[in-house]
Order: sequence, then C-alpha cells, then structure tokens
Amino acid sequence: MPVSIFISYSHNDLDRPLLDKLLNHLRPKVRSGRIKVWDDSQIPPGAPWDDTIKKSLASADIVVFLVSAEFNSSDYIWRIEMTQALERAKTGQCRVIPVLLRACDYSDMPYTEYEMIPKEEHNQRLRPVSEWADQDNALTIIVKRIDKVSKAIEARHMPSEPELLSGETRKSVDTSPDTLERKNVKRRFDSLLAIIQELEEQLDITRDPLDRLRLMKDLERSRKQFDEVKAKLHP
Repeated sequence: MPVSIFISYSHNDLDRPLLDKLLNHLRPKVRSGRIKVWDDSQIPPGAPWDDTIKKSLASADIVVFLVSAEFNSSDYIWRIEMTQALERAKTGQCRVIPVLLRACDYSDMPYTEYEMIPKEEHNQRLRPVSEWADQDNALTIIVKRIDKVSKAIEARHMPSEPELLSGETRKSVDTSPDTLERKNVKRRFDSLLAIIQELEEQLDITRDPLDRLRLMKDLERSRKQFDEVKAKLHP
C-alpha cells in the first residue's frame, strides 16, 4: 500500500508553480506505486471541499507544509490543516515535513518544532526554495527527505513472508519453516532498524519535553527489540 502524502500550501501565483515543480520531482515515486500525493487541486468538481480536505488529511502518513508568508497568514490552513496535522503528528499518526518555499518570519509558528528543509548540503544552512540558484537542487533535497520518511513508514507496515506469498507463488518458493522464519526475522530486523533511525531523527528535532520523553521511551523499547532480533539473526 503506497505511503499517503498530503501537501498543504497557499493558493497564490508564487507558491503554486513551486508546488507543481515539486510534484514533477515526486512523479517517478508515484509511478512506482511507493507513494501517492494529494493536494486540493484534486478535489472533483461539485465535491464538498472542506470535508474532502479533512478526509484526505486524516488518512495521510506524511503532511508537507509549503511555508511562505501567505501560508502562515491563511486562516484555513491555521485552523484546519495545520492544527489537525500537528495533533496527529504528536500521537505518531503522521509525520510533518515543513518546507520553506519563500522567505518569511516563521518564528512563532507551531511547526518550528520539526526540522525545516531544504538545507544546503555543505553547511546545513536553511535556504528558501525560491532563493536557490538551481531550484531543482533544492527540490531534490526535499524529495530525498520525503523518500527517507516514507521508507521508514513502509518498514513499519511491511507484511510478513507468508502474507506476501499466495497461490502458484508458494509452489515455486521455499516456504519451509526454517526459511520463512529467517526471512521474517530479517524483515523484522530491517523494520526495527528503520524505526530506530526515524525515532533518533525525531528526537534530534523535537523540543517539547513530554514529546521527547515519549520518543526516548519508544526508542529504548525499539532498541531492546532490535537487540533481541539481532541475536536471532546472528546467533
């Protein structure tokens, strides 16, 4: 099942072209079936736009904020999209990725507890997409970040080996108990490794004390499970 990405942005003549460029960069991953990307331009004519947006937001695995002065000033984004996304992120239901499209003051915005991109690779300095000499470089960095997060989400929901095999496939694949057990252990190993990396990344950028405490507990539990699985994989 593809990872669902919701893009929250402001409707204006400067932000929409940058969103279109980002969608072009994401298209190969959409075509591969690994992700699906939604923004409100996909609302069918005559459909209730408010309910449609809320429904899409409620099912999103990743919410991308395309930040600009207009984005920050939008009452609808503030009341609905930003509030719902951040509430879901706090309970681990989705990941939030703020992207700085154009220069603005965002110091009082609640999404600042999450790492903002794109950052220059040589000095990790945040720079708005609009100010990059080559915007394709900035967009590539953004896509890599989205891809990294989506892979971590995929790892959490990866099915076990028996679920992947059915019908004629089972006849041609070694499904002996020992083989299946080792493959399942390897999948669990890879899944836990991705989860640990994701938790460590969240811990690095999270400032709220309660959220940090929750993340540290999750990280401790995941590391313990990882050590147990590692012992089975490499006795």
